[in-house]
Amino acid sequence: MRNLRDYEIFKNYSDELLTELSKVIIEKEFEENEIIFREGDEGDSVYIVTEGEIAIKRSLDKPGDEEKTIAMIEKGDFFGEMALFDKQPRSGSAYAVKKSRVFILKNEDFLNLQKKDPHTAMTTLITINRVMSERLRKTSKSFLSSFEFGNVLSAIRGFIKGAGGKEEKADIKGGGFGRYQITGELGRGSMGVVYRAYDPQIGRPIALKVLRQDRISSEAFVLRFLTEGKAIGRLSHPNIVSIYDIGQGRGTIYLAMEFIEGETLNQVMEKKRLGLKEIVSLGIQMAETLDHAHQKRIVHRDVKPGNIILQANGQIKITDFGIAHLEDPSMPQQTQAGEILGTPAYMSPEQVLSQPVDGRSDLFSLGIILYELTTGTRPFKGDNMAAILNAVILFHPMEPSTLNPAIPVGLSQIIMKCLNKRPEDRFERGRSLAEALKKNMLFESDPPAVIPPAIKKKPRYALFIPAGIAILLLGILFYHFILPKDKSQNVVPKTEPVQTIEQKMEKAISPSLKVESAPVGAQVFVNDVLRGNAPVTLELPAGKHHVRLTLSGYINWETEIQLKEEGETPLRVQLKPMVKKGTKDARPIW
Repeated sequence: MRNLRDYEIFKNYSDELLTELSKVIIEKEFEENEIIFREGDEGDSVYIVTEGEIAIKRSLDKPGDEEKTIAMIEKGDFFGEMALFDKQPRSGSAYAVKKSRVFILKNEDFLNLQKKDPHTAMTTLITINRVMSERLRKTSKSFLSSFEFGNVLSAIRGFIKGAGGKEEKADIKGGGFGRYQITGELGRGSMGVVYRAYDPQIGRPIALKVLRQDRISSEAFVLRFLTEGKAIGRLSHPNIVSIYDIGQGRGTIYLAMEFIEGETLNQVMEKKRLGLKEIVSLGIQMAETLDHAHQKRIVHRDVKPGNIILQANGQIKITDFGIAHLEDPSMPQQTQAGEILGTPAYMSPEQVLSQPVDGRSDLFSLGIILYELTTGTRPFKGDNMAAILNAVILFHPMEPSTLNPAIPVGLSQIIMKCLNKRPEDRFERGRSLAEALKKNMLFESDPPAVIPPAIKKKPRYALFIPAGIAILLLGILFYHFILPKDKSQNVVPKTEPVQTIEQKMEKAISPSLKVESAPVGAQVFVNDVLRGNAPVTLELPAGKHHVRLTLSGYINWETEIQLKEEGETPLRVQLKPMVKKGTKDARPIW
């Protein structure tokens, strides 16, 4: 067996990572027409083709038609192209058409490594995911494009309970860096420690970010740290933390930045719920600030509450452009193989899949923040990192207005547009998002307390019902005790039942469609427009509407429905799982 470094896809890996990869990757050679993977085989192995060609034998509809459809995964004259078989190909079995060399990652081996060294196991998983994404992007083969790169995460999700490994501290005991005097610690992150310091030359407090000393050995990490200074230095905006200086000292690198009095959005959310006007104001500020950075061709890549400082005057400051990605082809590759940059719960699908990102990735992260501010919960959750990343790729959250009826439908739709999986379905730029938010500023100032779905907000007219009842009672008393009575009127005439104010107002209720699905969570399209996830209640004009429900692993369901002039029209749908041809049960295909 050749060393892994002999292959193009592994040539830039560190010796340490190659050693760990060799513990879980099996290299195997296949002869021509030898089966690599048979349809129906169990297991969650990942197959990496480094040489040769693979054919997929499909079961076609016509009887006796078993022609082989050749998928050219890689030509024999160069290495590097990869194929992923998660459980099994979408159809058919995998054959070696030419002599093929395949690396196989088996879950059993991966689990053993995970128990022994969780940190290395996670690095291995992310490495394979990233490399596969890079290689598959370079091919235009339709067979490859049918695979979701996120399946490599699905295949092993739930196995990683957390990243182990010890973190080297960047502690400073007295003294300072250059002319800066350390006065306290402000926080710690993956890149290093942020201190409060004093600049005696100018006479002002600053924030001093110090690189973790165990990262100094990595040139790529140092490059990224220095790039932070370059990136922020190119930005001049009142809502972006200013950078004053970059330097070296005491065996590490430091970054002197503007010191901001205030709390991070994380700290604010732990203390209180913000009102709608405040949430929208923050959203507008963040969108406009990011738009400024994006116009400078800078993508933040780590937009999250912890990187947003809220000042006493209500203004925000966005900080930590340390993993900012400059869209500059002349810059060296700043992301090492096996390293995903960003915070999982706030990452975009394209970040998770290590695909190229632009400003719309930051807008996805901003949408997650707005979702959390309005509902009190994150849209993408999981018990571990792999589960969270998988949710970002595949899960479609409910609309904020479904979880919290106090949220206006317009604001809810804006947030959901930010969370579209495909970048082209989101807002084109931050300015467009800010303008949409400004048009939806007519909100109540009360905090958006989360209301359980079973409890509906009382309509405004309900406030006048007690007064109406009181007037009605006074009228009755006046009639019976003050007006002179005609004794001949002994018989009470028959009258129609008196409609209460509530009954009269019930007629004025707008038509709506209540959609429920089993399983829950199906995407609901009305007239080919995504309106949310079931269960959801939608206000629609009366008349005919085309409704379609989609859910991964289930057959799409659609119908034409006539909405009543008044009141709510219920729609309950039992989705059917996709079934593989020839199977006896109803297991989903994937």
